[in-house]
Amino acid sequence: MANWDERYAEAIRSGRRLFPAHASLGVVAALDMLEKLSPAPAGAPTAIDVGAGEGRHARELTGRGYVVTALEGSAVAVEAALGRPEPGISWVAGDAGHWRPAAAVDLVLAAYLHSPDFHVSSVLGNMTTWLRSGGQLVLVGHAVRNLTRNVPGPKNPAMLWEPTQLAGELARLGYRIDFAGHIDRVKVRPKRSRARQDVSSDAVVLATLR
Repeated sequence: MANWDERYAEAIRSGRRLFPAHASLGVVAALDMLEKLSPAPAGAPTAIDVGAGEGRHARELTGRGYVVTALEGSAVAVEAALGRPEPGISWVAGDAGHWRPAAAVDLVLAAYLHSPDFHVSSVLGNMTTWLRSGGQLVLVGHAVRNLTRNVPGPKNPAMLWEPTQLAGELARLGYRIDFAGHIDRVKVRPKRSRARQDVSSDAVVLATLR
């Protein structure tokens, strides 16, 4: 995670963020869909935000009533987050392939977990051990179909996600697939630009552990 450590350190030094403060529209839409399909458990449901970064999706989850563990591979990002504590969020440094929580949780969110070193499919097995029976997994990431579009995101096809492929792997791990498809996000160009809108697709999978 040295590269991400460097990127976060440079952002901190320059007083800027690497990502927007608000949650991704794809994540918001996926969580909205999940709530319609299956409301969160009563009380204080628990969640893990994988690759939490600067905390934008962890904050989205706390806003929906979850108590969140924010798991981040960059020690620099975690140290910065610990210096600005937020209610309902506990930060921990670790990687999705080996880390284990102290107790099973109700929901795991893995959003935009793209790396040249591994594909999200390689960590699904470990993430499955984090969930209680009946727990829910939410995957949101840049889709393979974006390769043919002029949109931000990884350009290496090996880093991109295909929802049907991920759904198949989750089914083999014992999940019920509640949704596997795409959510489109529209990036509007400035009014003075004559270029058409760019449409970026997120690959989204919602699944429940049997």
